[in-house]
Amino acid sequence: MARRAQLGIQFNWLFVLIIGAIILAFFITLINNQQEKAGAEEATDLVESLDTVFTVINTEPDTYDAFPIPDAEVEFTCEPGLSQYYIQGAGPIDTTYDPIFTPDVLRGDTIMSWTMTWGIPFEVAVLTFLANDRTLFVFASDEQDGFVKAMADELPEQFPRQTTSVSNIGGALLERGYSRYVVITDKAVKSMVPTELWDVTYVRHINPLGNGIDSYGQIKFYDASTREVTEPYFTEALAWGAVFAQDADAYRCAANKTLIHLQVISTILERRARAIAQELGALSFCYDNFLLVADSFQDFADDPSFDKARTFHSHRQTIENYQKISLRGYRCPDLY
Repeated sequence: MARRAQLGIQFNWLFVLIIGAIILAFFITLINNQQEKAGAEEATDLVESLDTVFTVINTEPDTYDAFPIPDAEVEFTCEPGLSQYYIQGAGPIDTTYDPIFTPDVLRGDTIMSWTMTWGIPFEVAVLTFLANDRTLFVFASDEQDGFVKAMADELPEQFPRQTTSVSNIGGALLERGYSRYVVITDKAVKSMVPTELWDVTYVRHINPLGNGIDSYGQIKFYDASTREVTEPYFTEALAWGAVFAQDADAYRCAANKTLIHLQVISTILERRARAIAQELGALSFCYDNFLLVADSFQDFADDPSFDKARTFHSHRQTIENYQKISLRGYRCPDLY
């Protein structure tokens, strides 16, 4: 009898332990689910907020802004056929037609944005440059009045930056507290970057080939593997795009989006130029100029490239000539 009672007590305790374990597991699962749900909702809210911010800043070119990303990582992808950004726990946001120049991943407390109009000379697109508050921009040049110094002065003051001579690049990179160092220079400086800093250092060697930085040229990218990749740029806005982009591939992907914008506009302007020429007639002083412009627009629209886009720079001079001509009694219609 005593043995049966003892077994009953043991069974009761075992039953209590099992029920207790089930209840405990239930509450642990419930708490985890609530935490995951809250995390997913927070990530979704942040993505929606970022989408709103990007929409707003794209309507306000040539402005600086900053917004918080508390305890989050924003990942950006830009490659042929896939362009988006996302935060873990939330769905991706498509950026197929948005020229965004940014590191692949933005971590930290704050995303810093700067927008700039890309125009040649008419406005084509608004470029968005992104960085976090842990990025140091190092402007290295021995020219006191060169384009590197001018770029350092143009960068909004909220972005951390240093200016230094080419020979002192290594010393400037010893500035602690940053996770990414971007060197903007007019000289080949690969050998001056300390080996231990290559994992966090990104060099942009800018070589203008036209009349100053706001024309056209080449940019050499040096990444963590110290490989060298050369890409073209067209106007200062795209030179800045190279500065903010993760690497040459990301720059090329975002820059090609500007060509898509320009291709659409070129198709429209080509038709407008031909219509104006036809309306003016072959005897008009302006006739040949409009046909020349129309042909270059069509050539670009058929096969867009930065080399062909360079021809649009000559249109600036053409437009200025129109204005001078009008002062002498002639009047050519506005194209843009």
